[in-house]
Amino acid sequence: MAPAQPALNRSPELAPQPEVSIVVPAWNESRTLAALSERVRTALEPSATSYELIIVDDGSDDDSEVVLHRLQRNDPHVYPLFLGTHEGKSAALQAGFTASRGLWIVSMDADLQDLPEELPKLLTAVQKDGVDMVQTWRRVREDSWSKVIASRLFNLLSWLFSGMHMKDANCGYKAFRRESLKHLNLRAGEHRFVPVLAMRAGLHVVELPVRHGKRVYGSSRYGPGRCVQGFTDLLRVVLLPRITGRL
Repeated sequence: MAPAQPALNRSPELAPQPEVSIVVPAWNESRTLAALSERVRTALEPSATSYELIIVDDGSDDDSEVVLHRLQRNDPHVYPLFLGTHEGKSAALQAGFTASRGLWIVSMDADLQDLPEELPKLLTAVQKDGVDMVQTWRRVREDSWSKVIASRLFNLLSWLFSGMHMKDANCGYKAFRRESLKHLNLRAGEHRFVPVLAMRAGLHVVELPVRHGKRVYGSSRYGPGRCVQGFTDLLRVVLLPRITGRL
């Protein structure tokens, strides 16, 4: 994977460390990015939480680059990264984690189904003593019935194969204590199994129910191909290490 390229040079040593880094992998989501930035600001402004919004463009071929440059000029919290080619969600997340500077890190999707308004709740949960990671679960899913069924099947298989029960292991809305990131170095497909990998590393993971939003623009990219890839990754990342003892 080629190194992620920032939109503009940033000198961390010249800027104070933010309390929170929000890492957002984005692929052809240009229509949601401005609203995402504004809603994150609105959610965190009442508590005066200092933050950086790291949006990792995963080789988009829409006008995401133009939008991200404009957002960065207008909002000092926004920090875009560009992978150049489409590397996949795991690579985009890892690039954002590597670039992050916050004491706490939140990952969320760019399509606004992960509601920015839930950020204060996540931060309260991850800042409790002894908590290393918060894995959210979508109490009421705003998705098609086929996607909900596929997700529930995936969670069931993940539980059976790993022995670790999570209500919604595949939900991308998560929060981490900074020190916990040293235990994660995501390879292809591993973004689906972050809570399993975290618990294998001995981290204390808690679950948190959150509201879920409807997709406003575009359509879900889930389909038969992704289901097959997800099952293949489940075997490779979760089941095989368990049965071979290579955890």
